Amino acid sequence: MLDRLQGAKKFTKLDCKDAYNRVRIKGGGEWKTAFRTRFGLFEYLAMPFGLTNAPATFQAFIDKALGEFLDITCVVYLDDILIFSKNESDHEEHVRQVLAALRRYDLHLKISKCSFNTTEVDFLGFRINTEGIFMDPERIRAVEEWLPPQDVHQLQVFLGFANFFRRFIKNYSRIAAPLLNLLKTGKNKKEIGIKVRQTNVVPPPFPLSKIVLEAFKALKEAFTSAPLLRYFDKNKPMRVETDASAFTIGGILMQQFEIDGHLHWLPVAYYSKKLLDTETRYGTGEQELLAIVEAMHHWRHYCRGARHPIVVLTDHANLVWFMTTLNLTRRQLKWAEKLAEYDFNVTYREGKKNPANSLSRRPDYELPKASTTSTAAETVQQSFRLGSNDYKPVQEKLYTLAVMTLRPRRPVRQVRQEDVVPNINMDGGTTGTPAVRNLSAREASRNGDAVSVTYLLEKQAVMVMLWYDETTSYPTSI
Repeated sequence: MLDRLQGAKKFTKLDCKDAYNRVRIKGGGEWKTAFRTRFGLFEYLAMPFGLTNAPATFQAFIDKALGEFLDITCVVYLDDILIFSKNESDHEEHVRQVLAALRRYDLHLKISKCSFNTTEVDFLGFRINTEGIFMDPERIRAVEEWLPPQDVHQLQVFLGFANFFRRFIKNYSRIAAPLLNLLKTGKNKKEIGIKVRQTNVVPPPFPLSKIVLEAFKALKEAFTSAPLLRYFDKNKPMRVETDASAFTIGGILMQQFEIDGHLHWLPVAYYSKKLLDTETRYGTGEQELLAIVEAMHHWRHYCRGARHPIVVLTDHANLVWFMTTLNLTRRQLKWAEKLAEYDFNVTYREGKKNPANSLSRRPDYELPKASTTSTAAETVQQSFRLGSNDYKPVQEKLYTLAVMTLRPRRPVRQVRQEDVVPNINMDGGTTGTPAVRNLSAREASRNGDAVSVTYLLEKQAVMVMLWYDETTSYPTSI
């Protein structure tokens, strides 16, 4: 709705008085609005406030009244009307036309809430001027005086308010992550008293950690420093800057605007999203690609049918050739199909030069580094190489290396006497070197032994332990 204001220089705001009461209840349906008082039973003849479908009904009514001017000279949300024009001479005529239409439908205005022929006006919680949109200063003052939430209901109220203005907040998902974590299902909800509140009992206060209080304070400070967002101009080229981290993705939609005779890339909107648990396990490349897919989808009403190719900036160089890569996974094919709707070019830019980089990072949320077993892996590889040089087939059979389900790392147990059997040659004779009997997967699992691989050689038996990382479900190296 507010994107229609691009290029406007004059504004007039109108507020309808007793708007709902101007709509008549359909004949025969008045009894549905009946209510009881000590003076008797009464029913409404005009639509009251509070009915389920009252907002939708009045919106349809006001759209019909101003239908010929909608999105051309005015925008309407319920009883709030904003008239906009590109010059003062046209603006006066536009105001006259809208007032005449309101008079025909018997709609009255509350003059104390109206503003005429101005270059800056408050509308739907935003401060609007000729350059762009920013937050209403009164809303900012309310946030500055907001006390830390003491229960889940107060937290939901604060986050609901903040979410409405998230388009202005850089790093919103990153900053609000500790607060959002308190609303997770399961144990956390029980701890903060959500079930108690559902039974109409006052919820008990829940303790706020230092990280949560810092996040609450940082989110309040972000409101006070929220930037001016420019109006989107379909005639200007677009640039989308994206980045991803271990737990969030972020993006900035920018366009070029002239300031003091120079062109500058200025923000039109911010976007950030906290990754799902499954998405946090994606590889770096897929997370960076997901950031592009989600950002383009979020701004699809801008990106589809763009007059200029969209420049997408990323700090992951491999994504430059993504749309021309032949071998893709099923997930990547799905994303490529979504991106095919847009005309864009991916450009690499170093991470430290990418403004979106900060939308997805926070030091206290970095994932711990996994331990490595490179020394053990190298030892196993060397053992396999040495063993393969002396390998000779026995009875011309094709042997396959079979690995059972991996278990937690345990040392190979001592070989028992009953596991040592004579080494039989192809001619039926025996050698002096015993061989180690292969344990079946069931036996190894029952005995709690680590997985071992036995090479049955002609002259000797070699037993090698297959080493693996505890953090994976597959062998890390062979």
